[in-house]
Formats: sequence, structure tokens, C-alpha cells
Amino acid sequence: MKYLKMLGLSAITAAAVMAFVGAGTASATTVCTLGTTTSPCGSGETPYSGKIVAHLVPGTKAVLAGTLKVECSVSTVEGTTNSSGVGEITNATWSNCTNCPEIKALNLPWKAHATTGTPPNGTMTVENPSVLLGKCLGGFANCVASAKSVVLDVDGGEPALILAISEPLTMTTESGFGCGSTGTWTASYEALTPSTGLFLR
Repeated sequence: MKYLKMLGLSAITAAAVMAFVGAGTASATTVCTLGTTTSPCGSGETPYSGKIVAHLVPGTKAVLAGTLKVECSVSTVEGTTNSSGVGEITNATWSNCTNCPEIKALNLPWKAHATTGTPPNGTMTVENPSVLLGKCLGGFANCVASAKSVVLDVDGGEPALILAISEPLTMTTESGFGCGSTGTWTASYEALTPSTGLFLR
């Protein structure tokens, strides 16, 4: 099982995380959870539409690495999805972070969509994520981490894992100095809502 293709976007997320699961693709994608067997889900599964809440896998951190390195030990991503994998990220938070104590998601909600790979796994594309990294380096800088899109790995299961693995980011300086111009986001989230797991079929 691959462990997160972030921050929270870092942030990361994604959070991450299907709720994140959004807009349609050429091949059919179905988001499933445990329940009464219902096609096109697998045995003992039923299509899922609703809220998704994902937290960092215990013992891991959301990491934004570049000229400025930020590590957050607490992060939550929330969103919604329909059974076709179309959804959005509605909230994302980060705390207990090094170098930048104030981190805030910008321009929410972020559109997202899931694509099935090898069931029950796949990917989740999050469009236009943007995060403010505030009061960095002792208050000398405010930076923005953003991307046109990030593609997260989704490992279906109970719970499902949403993985950001060195996702490329653009860094811009809002004020001060030290933000750099590029970075990467790495994080591992587990979807705890719904509690009956998530699977891509």
C-alpha cells in the first residue's frame, strides 16, 4: 500500500482528503463504502455520497519542503463527494507547525474528483489549492503555496488513505522574504468519515 501522494494543502491534503473526490472522467468511477451489496460496488459494498473527513495518519506530519520548510503535526481536511466521485474540499486546517505558525486555506471550496485505478484504489485530483503560510520565520514573511492542481493517491480501505507524495507547489511572497519560488507537499491522511471505509470501483 502506497503511503500519500499534502500540506495542507499543504496544504494538504487533500484530506485526503475523496471528499475531496470530484468531477467526472471518461471512465466511470464509483465511490463505495461497506453496506448492502449494490452494483457497481464490490461484494458487501454500496455507493456512497456525503461527507468525508480525513486526519493525518497518527505519527506523521504534513510537510511543505522548499526554501522554507514547514512541518505540521495536526491537520484535518473535510469535503463532500457524490457516488460518481465528484465533490469538493470545503475546509482544511493545519496546526502545531514549524516556521509558520499561522496556516490558512484560501479560496475554498476546492473542486475535486476521483478516478479509479486498480480497484479499490485510484487518485484524487484537487483543483487550484492555495494556502497562506503566515508569520513565517519569526514573523518576517507571509507566503502562499499553491498549484493549478495536485493529484493524490487514494488507497481504498477501512479507513481509506489519501496520500500526497512530493506534490509540486508554487511559492509566492506576500510580504517579507524567504519564501522561495517552488516547493513540494507530502502528507498522509486517513479518512475517518465515513467510518465504514471508502473504496474506488
